[in-house]
Amino acid sequence: ILARLGLQPSRYVLSLGGLDARKNQVRLVQAFELLGHDHADLRLVLVGGGTWREWLIRRRIEGSSARGRVVFAGFVTDEDLAALLVNAGVFAYVSLNEGFGLPILEAMAAGAPVVTSRVSSMPEVAGEAAILVDPRDSTAIARGITSALGPRREELVEAGRARAASRTWNDVAAEMLDVYDRASARARDSLG
Repeated sequence: ILARLGLQPSRYVLSLGGLDARKNQVRLVQAFELLGHDHADLRLVLVGGGTWREWLIRRRIEGSSARGRVVFAGFVTDEDLAALLVNAGVFAYVSLNEGFGLPILEAMAAGAPVVTSRVSSMPEVAGEAAILVDPRDSTAIARGITSALGPRREELVEAGRARAASRTWNDVAAEMLDVYDRASARARDSLG
């Protein structure tokens, strides 16, 4: 898949999860534009289904420094996704809201350094093994990506692999039940 998409190992930022608003891909593209000339050979790979937002993102990058450097991969097979994760320079998961965030653990297990949101469930999933950023701040996201590509990269890869290995399906299930319990409690509280 790397050859098909024109990608070089470790020279792309991978984002997974589609193009709906909560996935925050428009802001990720804005952050990618801020990386500038220091990372002129870097690509941004967006994996997931296209919606009308794909048009919005394509239109945004037409006249920007990211033109020609953003790859819309669409849906990919599990085998292709594994290859993309293993070879990613950085995995960026800057959603505004997630129920759990399993792709964070998948990326960590594959050896990709992770930059993720410091909101919703992402900090619980990532722990200390990722760079946590404000998902509403393009500059913070860009700084996180730059940091993950720099000297901290190997530290993040090792911490991520350890984090992913320490998680069992029972842990994941328990955390998901906790998320549902908290959401249910909030719903009950809001109903009075």
